[in-house]
Amino acid sequence: MPIRKPLADLIRPKDLSQFVGQKDLIKEGQPLYQIIKKHVPISLLLWGPPGTGKTSLAQIIAREFNYPLANFNASIDNKAKLTRIINTYPYQSFVLLIDEIHRMTSTLQDFLLPYLESGRILLIGATTENPIMSIVPAVRSRCQIFEFKALSDHDIEQVLIRALKEVFNFKDENIDQEAIKIIAISADGDLRVALNLLETIHAVNGEDLSVENVKQFVKVQRFAYDRKATKHYDYLAAYSDSMAGSDTDAALYYLAVLLKNGDLRKHPMPRGLRDMHYKHSEEITGGGLIDNPFAQPFQIAKQNYMPKGLEGKRYYFAKDNVNEKKLEQQYLKLHKYIYGKEYGK
Repeated sequence: MPIRKPLADLIRPKDLSQFVGQKDLIKEGQPLYQIIKKHVPISLLLWGPPGTGKTSLAQIIAREFNYPLANFNASIDNKAKLTRIINTYPYQSFVLLIDEIHRMTSTLQDFLLPYLESGRILLIGATTENPIMSIVPAVRSRCQIFEFKALSDHDIEQVLIRALKEVFNFKDENIDQEAIKIIAISADGDLRVALNLLETIHAVNGEDLSVENVKQFVKVQRFAYDRKATKHYDYLAAYSDSMAGSDTDAALYYLAVLLKNGDLRKHPMPRGLRDMHYKHSEEITGGGLIDNPFAQPFQIAKQNYMPKGLEGKRYYFAKDNVNEKKLEQQYLKLHKYIYGKEYGK
């Protein structure tokens, strides 16, 4: 029996018209769109959460350029495999997709340099980590860096519906929109997770893709948080900045994310709160661009600290005693000064 491809591979976009998400990068007229459509032979570093289209875009680029595509996984592959790949294409340019490129040793990265210089390799490096921290400067300087964002629930729903129709032969009237919405929400911006969920639920329940059946699977989904990852330091920075900025509720929110609660991660922090303690952080992530509260009148900056969608959300409520009530009144005045309005208005 032949090996059946996973649903995530069966439903991969064939061209930019089928690609979902990242509209600020690949819609017509945007820089990455121009690079692809005008066949600009520049290597790329694509970084962002898993399941956001980095690998799919690399395949589209190879197809657009009419180049062969070779795959290298820095987590499990070695120099011998990389050498074999390069020797496979001695007289032509090809796209080299390096997945998990942040795990590639600096020695192996340096090995790529002459091939990048000659144009023989068009590198597409896919990574979940900030390339400023993990890619050697010599390689990084020969690439354009683009940050991918987690997909919206709506983006994921579009692909799930397309998968149901094209792969599982569902008719419109047989698709439970609410069930699809639950899968999309539970995937937390990761299309691969959503497609794997859909594939499993369909394998178990067949055509009965009901809300009840979907809930049985998605309720066990949990937030994955890597203490060594870039995002960990971004949340630490946001926590520290929110405290410095006198926003108790924002500080409590970021502390909650750091401690445990994964559901909160669906609300990304303002870009200026992200970690800025490395070279080029401002240009790459926007970290450090937020106003310094200590340089403002009264040492308080009038700027937003809460994630989009949680503006005005209140987490701190005073206990019923005189001292805390005084602190609460002071904090309410600070909030009004920072945001220019009272809670709930």
